[in-house]
Amino acid sequence: MEIFAVILTFLLGVVAIVGNTWDSSKSGADKLTTSGRWTAVLLLVSVLVSGYSAWDKYDKDQQAEQQKQQLGKIISTEITSSLNEIAEPFRELYIDNSTGDLTTDKKKISFDMLLNEAMLEKAQTTCLARRPKNVISFPDRGNWHEIFRQDISAGNARLSKIVDRYGVSMSSGMLDAINDLQVNGSFSGYANSSALDIPARQAAQADDKDIELQCAIGQPIGAYKQYLTMLKKIASLNQPDKLLK
Repeated sequence: MEIFAVILTFLLGVVAIVGNTWDSSKSGADKLTTSGRWTAVLLLVSVLVSGYSAWDKYDKDQQAEQQKQQLGKIISTEITSSLNEIAEPFRELYIDNSTGDLTTDKKKISFDMLLNEAMLEKAQTTCLARRPKNVISFPDRGNWHEIFRQDISAGNARLSKIVDRYGVSMSSGMLDAINDLQVNGSFSGYANSSALDIPARQAAQADDKDIELQCAIGQPIGAYKQYLTMLKKIASLNQPDKLLK
């Protein structure tokens, strides 16, 4: 269509060079010479072609924008599901260390609630080699090490699939945040199930003396705050209209 418009412009230019489009000695429509009539026809066709070309471009731009919005919503939904999976053990630990109410809707426990200083302190002093005090899972998922390993491993695997599938279209900010979580996150080691499978099982089968030793070592200071802050950052960037380049 653009090529057709260029050809029309060229033809109009040729007619303009030739001239003699108007005969003032005649009256009415007869004043238009043969070249004048061709000029009028070419102008009309040019206007129609330009109008259609503009409408076609607008329609395609609208379709592209709608597809972009739809893709943004799909990716956002996938990221939300991944974050919920990764955050699951932290929310269960929050419940176990607070109300112990098993009917609590875990998805309503926000990252700000998890980052509450009092709750961070309780989490930091929780021995992950022990089983939950109040939270019960069916089937039994073992101690906190096992619970963290299962959920963080599954959630991170899901994030990796999102990046593999949609990474070329996603914003650099989101990609950097996900990479930072997976590479530098204090709990990212749980995503490597093959490396932590054996220690987790050993912890589950350990006697009281071994458990006390593991509990004495504990988690690195600030580990929970660092990891949860990373999750919160991803959640804040997870806006459908800003996820794509």
